[in-house]
Amino acid sequence: MAKTKIEQELRNMKLHKTMKVGNIIILKVMGSWIYWNESLAKGAMAGVFVSNSEESFSMIRKMQKELKQSKK
Repeated sequence: MAKTKIEQELRNMKLHKTMKVGNIIILKVMGSWIYWNESLAKGAMAGVFVSNSEESFSMIRKMQKELKQSKK
């Protein structure tokens, strides 16, 4: 069961669709996601593969909490 709105949106994403959360672009791939972090000021981009598991959702919740705190 999804604990946050973004988590539910991630679970409902269609294959090869993207979603943007802050400066993170999330691409839905088969059974998982690829997270792209853009740092346009530095002209850099980094990506990470995140599997579709309960462990990955706990990481997403942690990232959401950190993003909210950084905006304060």
